[in-house]
Amino acid sequence: MSVRGNVDKIQYGKPDNERINIKHLQLAYRLKCDIYPDPRTEIEDAKDREDYEAAKAAELARKEEERK
Repeated sequence: MSVRGNVDKIQYGKPDNERINIKHLQLAYRLKCDIYPDPRTEIEDAKDREDYEAAKAAELARKEEERK
């Protein structure tokens, strides 16, 4: 592996208009990533769904009662 340029000349934290040449880069390693949702998020989403369905049912019941 070769390193191009001089790392000591990089001024960190300062804006630079230098363009980066990526033609020589190669994909070296690819790894399959399985994303597992956080169980807390699933619990919160289920509770939100239940609350939404309950509110929707209550609204329909109220409208039905007003219609009568």
